[in-house]
Amino acid sequence: WTVAYTGPDGVLYGHPGTLATEDAARGWLAAERKLIDLDAWTPPTERDKVKRQRGETFKEYSTKWLAGRKTSRGEPLKPRTVSEYQRYLDRHLWPAFGDLPVKSLRAATVQEWYDDLGTATPTERAHCYQLLRAICATAVETKVLPANPCQIKGAGQVRPAKRMEPATLVELEKITAEMPERLRLAVLLGSWCALRYGEVAELRRGDIDLANAVVNVSRGVTWPNGVATVGTPKSLAGNRPVDIPPHLVPVVRDHLDKHTGKAKTSLLFPAANGGHLHPRTFGKR
Repeated sequence: WTVAYTGPDGVLYGHPGTLATEDAARGWLAAERKLIDLDAWTPPTERDKVKRQRGETFKEYSTKWLAGRKTSRGEPLKPRTVSEYQRYLDRHLWPAFGDLPVKSLRAATVQEWYDDLGTATPTERAHCYQLLRAICATAVETKVLPANPCQIKGAGQVRPAKRMEPATLVELEKITAEMPERLRLAVLLGSWCALRYGEVAELRRGDIDLANAVVNVSRGVTWPNGVATVGTPKSLAGNRPVDIPPHLVPVVRDHLDKHTGKAKTSLLFPAANGGHLHPRTFGKR
């Protein structure tokens, strides 16, 4: 689709390229009409010139940054990490900085934003600051910024809101007893073998080596944007064999016999629909 209109100056202006759908063409035309109605219209060529002078906005720059970001090992970010970063951008960074040119960011601007976040959610506040600092560090490397404006000491440190106490043996016994029989082993493996929930939920028959009393952890499941996504651990240390305590070996064997399919790919703790068991479902009474 091509689209054009006559501007207030009597000159015909068209979209510089073609648009894939009629809706897209009408949307572009509506945006131009809105500028005219608000008396904020200038010729598109002048707007492009101003845009080049002011440089990329933070939203434009951070969008490209996230799309091309790699880990320290040069690998793409995990889907869950991308989802979390996008959430921080949507909720906190774009509303504050989205329309600002990246090169205009200054320490005072960042300080004001950080103070406005408040202290109600300290972990999310620290993670948002870490993300902003990382984006600005790349902008410094690419010569977009002369210096990183994120200079608040300790702002990126995560301070837990409360100290977590592990369950006592008596409490663990009661928790396990209150669980449905098919999920009791999940509690025991999580506690005695120090496995993360995503690792427990992705365990399959082929990961259990009863002869050597070992659980081989090589994958985990996360739910970025609500979709179960299986991936490798974040670090090389996450890919590991874990010893099964001797008192759990009979429990594991019994669970495999009663609650796990015969195929090596069968999940140890499947959901009712056969897929991965979501942590919210696991935690329901």
